[in-house]
Amino acid sequence: PFIGAEAAQAHWDGHIGRLAAELGPLAGKSFNNVLTDSYEVGTQNWTPKMRDEFKKRRGYDLLKFLPALTGRIVDSPEITDRFLWDFRRTIADLFAENYSGKFAEMAHKAGMLYSVEPYGNCPSDDLQYGAYADIPMSEFWPGGGTDPGNARLAASVGHVNGRKFIGAESFTAAPNAGKWLKDPFGLKAQGDVVWCAGVNRFIFHRYAHQPWMHLVPGMTFGPYGINFERTSTWWRPGKAWVDYLTRCQSLLQQGRFVADALVMLDEGAPSYGGWRQELAIPLPAGYDYDFANLD
Repeated sequence: PFIGAEAAQAHWDGHIGRLAAELGPLAGKSFNNVLTDSYEVGTQNWTPKMRDEFKKRRGYDLLKFLPALTGRIVDSPEITDRFLWDFRRTIADLFAENYSGKFAEMAHKAGMLYSVEPYGNCPSDDLQYGAYADIPMSEFWPGGGTDPGNARLAASVGHVNGRKFIGAESFTAAPNAGKWLKDPFGLKAQGDVVWCAGVNRFIFHRYAHQPWMHLVPGMTFGPYGINFERTSTWWRPGKAWVDYLTRCQSLLQQGRFVADALVMLDEGAPSYGGWRQELAIPLPAGYDYDFANLD
């Protein structure tokens, strides 16, 4: 499980590490960024070192409290709840340090940047998990009007940690909104809203390699994405939209976000900033905010 640093190291050694070794001097140059996508492989709650890690971080032994993980009461309901709070907090700490932190360490050692979408089916504190990223990432999907996705999370991670680039896996259309149904006219407004939520770098989902010059529409990436490639009917006139994106992002990356308020997320874990858009106590019109966590 990725709450143990050894698992992250094994994953790197069997995948990115092999690519970096094969590429030699190109690693860190042409091959210059490692992206950890949203966490979609199920949650984790144990590592062989869990007992030691828990005691080191929380100051007591978890052994007698293990029955609480099966729904039983140990000592009292209050004490059981306090243990479960500590247990979940420990998992989030390990997950952030041994997965995200370890990947950042390995990427930097290889001369590469580290990007991460710090959310998904994971037992994490999202802002803590994303803090290791050189480029914190979010995502948004056409088909839902001008929904900015979870841009606020990535923007908050970047702003409170002093990052220049706030990325987004951009225009990841599902089949009902993909299949060559989208064009710049239908995409522009959502992209503008995402910028207003704090993103300043789009990473298109996706550009499929087209090995043939005489076949249209050519290769696809399965059912997902807006088919952003040279076989699209709007590819040539669409340059005007790409020029617009380029100029706007260049300006946004030189600017500095101004937040009027910091909104504290849950101190416990898991703590999700990912898809939360509305505040319990709304700010007045014209005021903006960032999320913050305990760190």
